[in-house]
Amino acid sequence: PKAERNIETAFFFDHPNIFIHTPSGFFKSLWRTFGMSKEVNDLQPDIFHGLSHELPRGLDESITRLVSFHDLIWEIYPKQFPFIDRWLYHIKYKNAAKHADHIVSVSKSTADDLKTFYHIPEEKISVIYQACGSYFKTDHFSTDRHHFLYVGSIIARKGLDRVILALGAMPEEQRKPLVIVGSGRGAYFDFCKKLINQSGLSPWIKFAGKVPNSELTKLYDEAIALVFPSIYEGFGIPVIEAIHRACPVITSNVSSLPEAGVAITTLVDPMDVNQISKAMTNAAQKQFSPPQASTIHQALAPFDGPFAAHQMMHLYQKLLK
Repeated sequence: PKAERNIETAFFFDHPNIFIHTPSGFFKSLWRTFGMSKEVNDLQPDIFHGLSHELPRGLDESITRLVSFHDLIWEIYPKQFPFIDRWLYHIKYKNAAKHADHIVSVSKSTADDLKTFYHIPEEKISVIYQACGSYFKTDHFSTDRHHFLYVGSIIARKGLDRVILALGAMPEEQRKPLVIVGSGRGAYFDFCKKLINQSGLSPWIKFAGKVPNSELTKLYDEAIALVFPSIYEGFGIPVIEAIHRACPVITSNVSSLPEAGVAITTLVDPMDVNQISKAMTNAAQKQFSPPQASTIHQALAPFDGPFAAHQMMHLYQKLLK
């Protein structure tokens, strides 16, 4: 782990009550699991909060242990991980879940997975949703929309291949361009590129790669719909980003993705290309009418940064009683 100062992290570097500790010496990759506990024990905090599935070994019993879980994908789709990785994740993360005094889950879906795979009792889990960056929030919604948008890593479970097939299945007179934001490599990325060429869709599809947030917000503003048929997400940040920009969303009816459901979200079977294509065709035919800003704000209230911070502080205080 290392701390780099940038626009996202400047707050932590500048705040007088925040102190940053990073590993030194050799074996830095093991510090999070084995080396961190000595520094934490020396500091004697009331609570240690592991923000991503993990608690260091050897914490003093006097320290309350809290851990956040974002997903359990290595348990649900183990074949998507090399054997050694999923073995390590299973050992480390199950141990953290079992030994934590309490767990924060980023969605109800992930909370259910914790109960199913690790047999964690419901009373040990609090669901606190994530928020997206404040730069996605606006009350000014564009009506000039002319492309479909895919945002995410180009990996099999995200379903880009089915978006490509769905685009190809649309009537050509109603088909609109598809912009793909995200990076990929390897066999699945090559498969998607081959699928585009075989389907004759190259003129309709643009790979934008990774883009800055200023460009991404513009792409949301100009999108007929975000198409996000992932088969599993612990949370699904692109859905929240899109809704903040009043961008209609076509997403999956499984895992955490229905949890942000509002009027501009269409749920589909992520494995059904015909359903996805029909939803895209309907979106392309529809005259976009931006919802009231108050409707967006109300729907996204559980995914608000200050609200999440309030919930987290309330949980900290509860754990200290």
